Amino acid sequence: MRVPKGVGTSASNHQGRIILTNPAGKNFNVHIAVAYIWEKANGRNQIGDIVRMMGEDLELPKQSLSQEEDNVVLALRQLEKNGLIEYMDV
Repeated sequence: MRVPKGVGTSASNHQGRIILTNPAGKNFNVHIAVAYIWEKANGRNQIGDIVRMMGEDLELPKQSLSQEEDNVVLALRQLEKNGLIEYMDV
């Protein structure tokens, strides 16, 4: 099974935006929801775990979780494309 793991570092700027920096040193300003997904992608949480945690933390209705899973997958793809996520075999 493959699970996502965030790589690089995170910081906040003076405007309250989250900046993720990939290992190559490139910075990306990201929405707080994307930073949340990056943070929860710790090499142990599966995509379903991240969706479940997001649903619990945001108190989302269960029927909206399938839509949120699509959003999490899209965010992870973009993070991977930008060198901020790697997938680990567990």
